[in-house]
Amino acid sequence: MDRLPTIRWSGYRFRFETIRFIEDDVEVESVLLPLAMFEDLIKDKSRFRSQVLEQILKGEYQPSPEEMGSIKLFVWLQSNSISSLLQSENSE
Repeated sequence: MDRLPTIRWSGYRFRFETIRFIEDDVEVESVLLPLAMFEDLIKDKSRFRSQVLEQILKGEYQPSPEEMGSIKLFVWLQSNSISSLLQSENSE
């Protein structure tokens, strides 16, 4: 995303961090986001054309194989949440 509306994101805390993978001798600059903030970013409807958004919200959307993963995640998040997925995996 190229912009984050200030008011909407004011309650979230995130941090920048350098992660070093010793076994591969690689350093990665990263941003650690809370799950709720990540879900809000993915659920942002403003990035879709109205026709596609309408199909998604009606449950009529059929993703194509070349469709971006973020769109598939947006569709999945309409009736699921990442935190509930993590909770169900941890309880097994």
